[in-house]
Amino acid sequence: MAEQEKELDLIWGLAEIGKVIGRTYPQVHHMVRSGKIPPIRQVGQRYFASRRALIAFFDREEDAA
Repeated sequence: MAEQEKELDLIWGLAEIGKVIGRTYPQVHHMVRSGKIPPIRQVGQRYFASRRALIAFFDREEDAA
């Protein structure tokens, strides 16, 4: 992993994001396209998210349930 990615705490790609949140690529793609995971952003054809932002988002979702 590049030093800059470590500093920024970024996860690149829907498959890698899926590993972090325990979902498959198709599931993550559907959730992103539906707007259900706001921390995930797109640059060109690539998606990325901050690991901390993802965890915080799902912690809030869990607390609300």
